[in-house]
Amino acid sequence: MPSSKEDQITKAAIAYLSRNPGALLEDIAHHAGISRTTLFRYFPSREKLFQKIVLEFDNQIRTQLTPVLDEDIPAIEMLKKITGIMVRQNVQFNFLLYEPFIQQDPVNQSVINNALQLLQRLIKRLQQEGVIKNDINIHWAAKNLDLTVWGMGECVHDGDVAVNAAAQMLVDTFLNGFAEKAV
Repeated sequence: MPSSKEDQITKAAIAYLSRNPGALLEDIAHHAGISRTTLFRYFPSREKLFQKIVLEFDNQIRTQLTPVLDEDIPAIEMLKKITGIMVRQNVQFNFLLYEPFIQQDPVNQSVINNALQLLQRLIKRLQQEGVIKNDINIHWAAKNLDLTVWGMGECVHDGDVAVNAAAQMLVDTFLNGFAEKAV
């Protein structure tokens, strides 16, 4: 089934914004091969376009993470798979970090909470298997992992870390910190 014009514009916007964070709507329209008027017909504001992009991000994350969370594999392998998926997604969607209204919009906040719930499932599994301490607050650990993943995504996007090394580096840091030995 062919995608709708709105979906085509959204995909073009994601591709363009991943290379040009903060791009103007006019630039996005040009990249999508449409007029500014057409863009505004589908997305009357930057906020509306970004709501659609955030929903696309949510759809991609859920589609990719949920099957991994349902796999019967050791939690540490699950952590590696999930962080790999999330880093790749965050490289593509890194521009979301630079939009100030993202955190304030209720639709976007709901998507953020959905992602954190998926990570909380992972944290519980890591605790059940003794990979991380049981007394660690699950909400804090999930937010910490989420922020670490976004930070790694930005490092990969900027060329500071190779994408194929990112997940293992992230897992090592999340589980062991930066210290050479325990303090």
